[in-house]
Amino acid sequence: MIWPSDDMAPSGEPSATDFIVIDLPAIVEEFATGFDDLSEAIAGIPAVRMFVGTGALVPAFVAQGIETADGVVHLVGIDIDS
Repeated sequence: MIWPSDDMAPSGEPSATDFIVIDLPAIVEEFATGFDDLSEAIAGIPAVRMFVGTGALVPAFVAQGIETADGVVHLVGIDIDS
């Protein structure tokens, strides 16, 4: 079993490590393979995209990413609804 881990938060909720191991890989994959299909985070600026979704451990999140001039995509923020 991957979750719950031994390093759960003191309140019994999943830890940040749990999120990084379980939910973050799918978010990174979405940005890596589908960046151009994601919604613009700022209208008119196609280099800044966002992905709104649900995770295995969190009810909802929005992740933001920026594509640089050389085509590299950087994940720059994640807001998690708890």
